[in-house]
Amino acid sequence: MKVSKNMKVDVSYKLYIDNFIVDESKDSPFSFIFGYSQVIPGFEKNLLGMSINEQKNFFVQPEDGYGVVRDELFEKIPVSHFPPNSNIQVGQVFQVSDQNGNPMQFTVEKIENEEVLANFNHPLSGKILNFDVTVKNIQPAGEKELSMLINGSNCSSGCGSCCSDCH
Repeated sequence: MKVSKNMKVDVSYKLYIDNFIVDESKDSPFSFIFGYSQVIPGFEKNLLGMSINEQKNFFVQPEDGYGVVRDELFEKIPVSHFPPNSNIQVGQVFQVSDQNGNPMQFTVEKIENEEVLANFNHPLSGKILNFDVTVKNIQPAGEKELSMLINGSNCSSGCGSCCSDCH
């Protein structure tokens, strides 16, 4: 059996950036249904056609990963908009909500003249991703799983992990 659309795929993986491990599946495999944008495009493209127990190392360019860094996703926010005693520091990550109540996060890039430069890009945008992957299992996805995906819910329980960031 090979990795293809409508297959539930279990993989173990390590993600390296600049030779440092930044994410991994650790104790249990990461599972997703192939062909439904549950993972970044470059991850899925590289798994297509793989078999159980097959191992592969591959690189994913930003365009097929978390995107290129977009200048329009940087915003200056007055320090006065932060809670008192926030002790704002460069590199700090804040969780906020957009106008529709959807959660989003930003990273503090710079603090200058009582303004915070907030970066709303994904933390891995602009990065070349290096994956070591082993396919652990492949099986046809169940009707219930496919129905949930087709009806608009494409986030697995791993939502927010490196390989299953919800869009």
